[in-house]
Amino acid sequence: MTIRKNIIVTFLATTMAFSAILSCTPKEGSLIKRPLNIIVMVSEGHSREAIGAYGDSDSFISTPGLDSLASEGNLFLSYRITGWESLDMIEDSLPAKLSEKGYEMAFFGTWDNEGSPSGYGKSFILQGEGSYYNPMLIDNGMLLCREGYVSSILTDEAVDWIGGLGGGDPFYMVLHHFAPCGTWMPDTRDLGMYGDVDLPPLEKSDSLVVDFASRLNPIYHLKMADRGGKIHTPSESRLETMGRDLYRRDLRPYDPIVPGRMTPGQQKDWDAHYDPIISAFRKSNPRGNSLIEWKFSRFEEDYLETANSLDRSVSQLTSFLKEKGLWDNTVLVYTSSGSLGRDDSSPLPLIIHMPGKGPDDGRFIYSRGEIEKDVTDLDLVRSIMEFSCLTPSEEAEGESFLPLLIRRNPDKEGKTDLWSRVKGLFGLNY
Repeated sequence: MTIRKNIIVTFLATTMAFSAILSCTPKEGSLIKRPLNIIVMVSEGHSREAIGAYGDSDSFISTPGLDSLASEGNLFLSYRITGWESLDMIEDSLPAKLSEKGYEMAFFGTWDNEGSPSGYGKSFILQGEGSYYNPMLIDNGMLLCREGYVSSILTDEAVDWIGGLGGGDPFYMVLHHFAPCGTWMPDTRDLGMYGDVDLPPLEKSDSLVVDFASRLNPIYHLKMADRGGKIHTPSESRLETMGRDLYRRDLRPYDPIVPGRMTPGQQKDWDAHYDPIISAFRKSNPRGNSLIEWKFSRFEEDYLETANSLDRSVSQLTSFLKEKGLWDNTVLVYTSSGSLGRDDSSPLPLIIHMPGKGPDDGRFIYSRGEIEKDVTDLDLVRSIMEFSCLTPSEEAEGESFLPLLIRRNPDKEGKTDLWSRVKGLFGLNY
């Protein structure tokens, strides 16, 4: 059968155009031969101590979603950030380059940069500093108020966006969570989760007593302000008003979009949890160090319960990816933009799950388990570039840690070709 020449030309042109989008010219020696789907989950101030995988086997911390992600992927034990520039690159600079490679792009959550997200086909960001309950959001430029808890709202939107993709092009998605930021207000379903747990006592010599005394003071002035407007330090009138605003339905009567920070149902659950706490606090009337210890114990419980919404987000997202057959073609990164540590150089959480059994080259498979080597946020940026087959720009610092995620496939031992053996002689890990 004769096939007309113009049909062949058309087919080749189409194939070449399609390949230009879905394939890449990886840096020399890279095992990543085609762009992978990439999801970067960032939390605001999520400390490693609030993740079960980083604790002892008998840890009281319950984070099944993150723990499962760590057990199926890699848990970095020495990850530190060098500055904000790397997060800016991940959220602001890289998207433009990835878009040119044919990636579908989306950003959800807290936008810390100036202006609005650019380079993203979908942006769903919190207005201003954000709110835990019924937040104001900007959906591709449109202002709206969404009822619910902020972590769940952002995760639901992210899942819906992935589900609506055609599946042809790879995607890059940033999910920058608001939690556990600021006032540490848990989801109503998590209230009391750690109420019966004996949390670690506060050491008198611990500098947290000094560091947190001033920071916790306004937070718990706000939380102790009840519906009657009474507060244990009346001089904090501004915070008393903020506390009452949690309940007021006329929080912004001039704005018909925003009905108030809490719905009646949310308020009912909130009161059922906090009213007994407020009552007990007034009865005991702590002072001095006792007041500091009380505030810190409240902080511990509120913080851990707020962070639980992040674990639920991870579980929801990973379950969805597995259900839709995307788990074996998607890199999932979980990290934090900072911690509550006393030292800015404190290690931060970094968990990465690589897709499938390994790269396209069957001689290698992805390793699983803990990684002790020191890595930084700059290395993370370079690694994301390699996951997407981007050629690192000259200004990009750091070094890809992809070699740390790969080991030789034991099923292929003794079956390597001549070129592999030659590379082995020179210590090349690809």
